[in-house]
Parts: sequence; structure tokens; C-alpha cells
Amino acid sequence: MLPFDIDVSTISWIDRALMSAFDFSVNPISAATKDWLDMLCYGMYHTANAKPPKIFHGEKDITKLKQQYRSLTTYSIQLRIGANGEFESVRRLPNSDAILDAGYTPPFDSGWELWKGRLLIGLLYNDPTIMVQLDAEGHSYSPGEKSSLSQIVLPDSEWQNRGVTPLAYSSIKAHQGEVILGHSLIKFRVGTRGDYIAVVAVGTPTHVPWVWCEAMLTYKANNLILYGVGSAFPCHAFYVNDEQQARIDLTTDRNTLRTVFSSGFPTKISYAPVPLPSNPHSVVTGINPQAPMTETDNGKIITAQPYTAPANSNSIRQVVSLASLKCWE
Repeated sequence: MLPFDIDVSTISWIDRALMSAFDFSVNPISAATKDWLDMLCYGMYHTANAKPPKIFHGEKDITKLKQQYRSLTTYSIQLRIGANGEFESVRRLPNSDAILDAGYTPPFDSGWELWKGRLLIGLLYNDPTIMVQLDAEGHSYSPGEKSSLSQIVLPDSEWQNRGVTPLAYSSIKAHQGEVILGHSLIKFRVGTRGDYIAVVAVGTPTHVPWVWCEAMLTYKANNLILYGVGSAFPCHAFYVNDEQQARIDLTTDRNTLRTVFSSGFPTKISYAPVPLPSNPHSVVTGINPQAPMTETDNGKIITAQPYTAPANSNSIRQVVSLASLKCWE
């Protein structure tokens, strides 16, 4: 029997419609009534993404997304089964790449709101770098960062008659009798510039945390089984053979959002006092760095790792019949 070529992908993004509660106009009066969570989510509403497509051809389609995603993973394998549907062997698809992409923060979608935000922050904060950082972040696609614990576990390039061993810090438990064909986990976060704005201009109590998306593909009895989990923020979509099989929406619960964005590395802002009467404020001279991108496997599952957002209360286990797989040109 000819082998099945199987692509598996995930895309994480911020959904504008789900963030619509934070669609408000910034001015000194409204800003005074909002806390840091409102202002942070206001910024993410205005840098939200287009929804990912229903059909995504993995590596071939990444450029078509036009950087409109917060993270992306994709890989390809080949599967052989027997005449009765029993698992025979699996291998990594030859000449294919496994991709872990930490994504981007898009430009601010409203020049008017960005201008008002700059004005307000200029009145509230004495920081010689904040305007430069706001302008740079507001007008460009800013790359995210990924943890060194981000990995894709695949079979060898030669046929093997066993499945793969998933990452030890996986939060997914496959059902008994299923053969694990592939496992991906990406931990990602906003870049240094966006984090600085969140801490200094918005006043988040911690650095922006690690968020994450995890997927596992298994096989049993003529069926692929797709498992998907992720942090409570942002949204996560899961694909098998180019078709979106399921998605997990970001939480809109304020208490959960507050927990998510209070779970990062503790912040420390540095100040240089300016004597009166020249300036009534201290000058912000910098902040401590985020937790390192190079992390050590501490034996804890992803949901228990430090400075990492909690899991979404929803998860997926999607059965995909091999007979239903489509061939896309």
C-alpha cells in the first residue's frame, strides 16, 4: 500500500472580534478609569490578526499569511499501514522542513488612536526612549521570541516501525493503543520592544509571559487522532493535511486574562530622579530583562513551568479518518 503523506500545522493568533470588549477610544478621562489590563488588551485589540485560513498548505503557504500570526508550527510525515489498518511504519517526509515560528506583532491599526496614546503616555511618563519604541512598534511587524523548549519531535528520515516519544513536559496524554506520529510544542512571547511598552507605558505587574501551543498526532485503526491544547491566550488553530480541524478560542474572562498577564517574570523599573522644579517626575532609565529564551527542562509539564501562561480550559481530540484525507495540488 502506498504511504500516506500527512502535514500537521498549528497557527496561533489574536482574534479581533473576541477582543471587541476592549475597543474603546483613548483619552485622559477614559484612561483614568481603566486599569492596566484594559490598556494592555486595548493595545492587543488594535494589533489583532486576520483569522487564519480554513485551508493552509503548511510551509508553502507561510508567506501568504503576510506575518498575520503570533506563532506557527508545521511538519510533514509519511505513514504506512497494513491491509487491515494496522500500523506498520512512519518516517519524516524526505526533503521537508519542520518549522517553529514565533510570529509577529502587527502594526497598530489606527493612526489616530496611536497618536492619542503617544500624547497620553508623553504626559504621564518621563522616559527618553518610550516614544521611539512606540513609533517603531506601532508602524512595523515586530518578530516574537520563542523558548528553547520549543520543539517538534518527529520520526527519523528512514522508515521506523515504532512511534515517537513525546516531550517529557507535554500536557497531552494519548489514549492507550495509539501510536504517536509527531508532537509539536511552541512557547512564544512578544519581543523586547513590545514587552518594554507593556511594562513602562501600560504598567503590567510582570513582564509579558510565555504563551504556548501544543499538538500531537497519533494513529489507531485507520484513524488519525489530533490532540490540541494551548494557553488561555491567544487563539490556536490545528490543521491536518492542510484542513483546519479545530480551534481553541482565547479566553474573554477578565479574571483569567488578569491571571495570564500576571504570570510573567517580575518587573523592576530603574529610575533616575530629576530635581524639582525642572521636572516633577523621575526619569525611567530602563527595566530588567525578561526571563531568558534559553530555558532548562526542569521536569515540569508546560502548565507548571515558570513565567508561563495557564492552559485554556478547552482542548481538542479530533478523529480524522484516513479515508477522508484530501489530496491538494
